Amino acid sequence: MTEMRTGGTDTASPTPPAEGAEPAGRTRKRRWRTGSTSTGIKRPRDWEWRRRIRANPQSLRIYRIVIATIGFVIVAVGLALVPLPGPGWVIVFIGVSIWASEFHWARRLHGYGVGKVIEWNAWVQQQSLWIRGGIVLLTCLFVNAVLWTTLKLSGIPAWVPDEVTTFMQAHLAL
Repeated sequence: MTEMRTGGTDTASPTPPAEGAEPAGRTRKRRWRTGSTSTGIKRPRDWEWRRRIRANPQSLRIYRIVIATIGFVIVAVGLALVPLPGPGWVIVFIGVSIWASEFHWARRLHGYGVGKVIEWNAWVQQQSLWIRGGIVLLTCLFVNAVLWTTLKLSGIPAWVPDEVTTFMQAHLAL
């Protein structure tokens, strides 16, 4: 069991820590200062304007619809960009973060996704240089295959210079 201090730190209880937990007596900073809600769920401390919105059920409903819509559009755009070169997953995480500002299920989803990214990075860091190089090479091959397929299906854009278009048609079979 942990106790919350006004300083925003957690301290471990006198019981022995679970495996992988911090030893007793050590403290760690909390990411968010939390307050409780009527449902008992801890949520980040709200700003005044959010408290005013939550005080009125009608404005809360509208606010949640707006947050859900904005988050959905950003997640949809991010998912559409995932197979293409660029920051697709970053955009998805931004959209889920927007949802997480208001919805508990999205906070859990965001935490799960961040945890998986941290696990993946830790695993990759433990691998040899050859394995990491292979991962980079496979990633580059995948991105190039997706880009080539996209250009093959949709054609070379008109804004590409004529010399580059000629080269791509002659050497890349586009």
